[in-house]
Amino acid sequence: MLNRKWWLILAFTVLPLSGQIQFGGTLNPAGLYRLTNAKEISLPFRMATFSASYTWREFEFVTLSALEYRWRTNFSRAELREAYLVWYPSFGEVSLGKQIFAWGMADANNPTDNLSAYDYYYLFDNGTERKIGSLSASVKWYLGNWQLEGVFIPFHEPDRLVYEEDFPIQPPMQPSASQIEKVNNPAEYGIRAQTSLGNSDLAISYFHGHDRLFSPTVYQIDTNYPQPVPVSFVYRKTDVYGFDMVNFVGDFTFRNETAYFLTRPGGRAVLTNYGGATFVGLSAEYLQYVSQLEYSGFKNFNVTAQLIGNHTFSVRSNLPAFEQYFAAGMGSPFAGFLDKALLVSLSSTLWDNRLELKPMLLANLNEKGYMAGFELDYSPVESINLEMSVNKFQGDKALGDDYVFNQLEDFSNFRLGLKYSF
Repeated sequence: MLNRKWWLILAFTVLPLSGQIQFGGTLNPAGLYRLTNAKEISLPFRMATFSASYTWREFEFVTLSALEYRWRTNFSRAELREAYLVWYPSFGEVSLGKQIFAWGMADANNPTDNLSAYDYYYLFDNGTERKIGSLSASVKWYLGNWQLEGVFIPFHEPDRLVYEEDFPIQPPMQPSASQIEKVNNPAEYGIRAQTSLGNSDLAISYFHGHDRLFSPTVYQIDTNYPQPVPVSFVYRKTDVYGFDMVNFVGDFTFRNETAYFLTRPGGRAVLTNYGGATFVGLSAEYLQYVSQLEYSGFKNFNVTAQLIGNHTFSVRSNLPAFEQYFAAGMGSPFAGFLDKALLVSLSSTLWDNRLELKPMLLANLNEKGYMAGFELDYSPVESINLEMSVNKFQGDKALGDDYVFNQLEDFSNFRLGLKYSF
């Protein structure tokens, strides 16, 4: 009789032969440079990606990995972005492992999409490229025209932020690990229901979690400083109620997405003083939304326009003077930076789809400021793409150094890259 060791050897030999293995990836060396002087902007980028899956009967194991690289320091870091097991029973899907979730029906800017944290090094990338995977379990049920989804995340995963780099969007200070309070009861969960109605898809969702960005909660008040100095930080508890829909009318597609956020204090909420400093508890209600219009009636030419908005209904604190320091810790990053903005993008393909052109404009509708961009993607032969992009930021000096587009002006850049897909 075979012992346990031989049974394992036999299983790992026979199972791959009885299933299906698929894999693919990219090699994508690229450089990012300032428009003003053509000097390199030293930020990490994904030099290579690799995806693989193994399917056996109604089971599938999926992995996505990447190699992050930085030219200036020749530093590389291997990253396992996703690794999860999927079971496909008759009623839907069950998955378990490190996963990236994408909720919402709008393109790129999704206020209802809060299950996976953001990686700010890739903030200007698209889709799940900006996201961080987390250990989680999810279930999907398919009931006629309905799709029901439940997600459980046992551990809190914060945003990956940028500090002291050639990147303008970063916190004003970097707290030490001891200054950030541990999240109590870190488990998070979400539910989403989606259905079809005529030419429309509708969805409602609820997510209970903790902010992806930390917030000051304990301040040291010193008369020698013009403002209180934060000395302790916390990830607030936040509930998100979402609604999204998409409508198809001829060559037009309408997408609308709205998320209502209810956030409340975390950490030492029962204290009024801590170690000679002052605890500040902040609660708030705010709304983020995006309305998108697409038109595809032109030959090889598409137009997309998005109205992105953010509105704070109320902020409450045990110390009202501190309500001015509230900042959203969850939601779409661009909606958090801008109260109202318009994003217009065009895309066109030429030469049998070998050349793709993408101009775009993001404009602040409340203040002066914009980002103008242009992307070019040319494929001279199959599997090889030459990539080029330019992004120009313009602010308003009258609005001060804290205005986001003023901070971004020096980040105006162009990117050159070569991408090989296999």
